[in-house]
Amino acid sequence: MKKILITFLAMLMATSAFSQELRVNTVDEFTKTSKKITKTYVLAKGVTTIRGSVGRFDSSYALYAYPNLDLGCCGARGNYVIFLFEDGTSHKLDEDIAKIDCASGSTSIYIIDPADFAGKVITKIRFAQSGSYDDCMWTGEYTLQQLIAATK
Repeated sequence: MKKILITFLAMLMATSAFSQELRVNTVDEFTKTSKKITKTYVLAKGVTTIRGSVGRFDSSYALYAYPNLDLGCCGARGNYVIFLFEDGTSHKLDEDIAKIDCASGSTSIYIIDPADFAGKVITKIRFAQSGSYDDCMWTGEYTLQQLIAATK
């Protein structure tokens, strides 16, 4: 009975670890360029809720993130995201490559390197757009590493 229970729990954990869905999964027939983007999930919550997804374009990865409150313009110089890890270290992304858009809830885009997050547990993020920032607890259904893995 214990073996059956352990096997069932292992299968359940494996299923949940790889259950992230892709909303884009294409290969350009001319250039053979691969493009995969996860569905949008809640990543973190503070005063604002940060939603986002991860995309992979051939071998490059991107984090798409947007707040539910107006924090300013995406794509603006000075925008950043700082990840605070469980071990007390942090990692800052400070080049929002999105086209400037000042609509409420506009999406910031950051190039990410999966190696920067390997073996790390995100506890909080500081998400800043041109007008303001919010410190949020990482409450995501999935870890950033799981979202990255879903695009491989």
